[in-house]
Amino acid sequence: ATTLIGCMVRLIFCDANTINHYLCDIYPLLQLSCTGTYIIELEVIIVSGINITVPSLTIFISYGLILTNILHIKSTEGRSKAFSTCSSHIIAVSLFFGSSAFVYLKPSSVSADDGKISSVFYTNVISMMNPLIYSLRNKDVKLALRKTLRLFCISTPVNELVLSIVVGINIIFVSYGLIFSSILHIKPMEGRSKALSTCSSHIIAVSLFFGSGAFVNLKPSAGPK
Repeated sequence: ATTLIGCMVRLIFCDANTINHYLCDIYPLLQLSCTGTYIIELEVIIVSGINITVPSLTIFISYGLILTNILHIKSTEGRSKAFSTCSSHIIAVSLFFGSSAFVYLKPSSVSADDGKISSVFYTNVISMMNPLIYSLRNKDVKLALRKTLRLFCISTPVNELVLSIVVGINIIFVSYGLIFSSILHIKPMEGRSKALSTCSSHIIAVSLFFGSGAFVNLKPSAGPK
């Protein structure tokens, strides 16, 4: 951050003061500059490349060592539990570094609107997923969540699949709230329509999946079988 701020001080900015983004990010800020930004963009790529590559390599080497130890666990149940914990973390890490790399190491052909959507993931969605990934693996937390849900007049027993449906739907709604707020700031109508079209396709698939799952697992006992 210090390196990039030191480079930004030398820039001369135009009269425009509106950033085409939902946060004060580097590339949208460079678009307001009246002077050449090639050197700074090169420095952003180098710094971002180091910040993404070094932690990624460290994590993958660490997981290589972890997986080697997991394979030596004799208990099948213990091995499965360890693999489950690792897979959750790997998904979160991959989404974080993948979306970050897309934003800061993207080719010039990629539009700024795509960068904004990716920024939602590495700034908001991943941060929101981490507490769910780790805390919901704890039996005491699961039990407390079941009791809380029962207080809201849920009369049927809350099993693991029901809990997954409820949590999954909440995550998706919060995520799409953030995504739609970013889409509304897209200036070209064509870009906004394209983003909404992509989102609507996903929402239909998600609605069918969770809707059918909820019908099967949350239907009353007297309902159709």
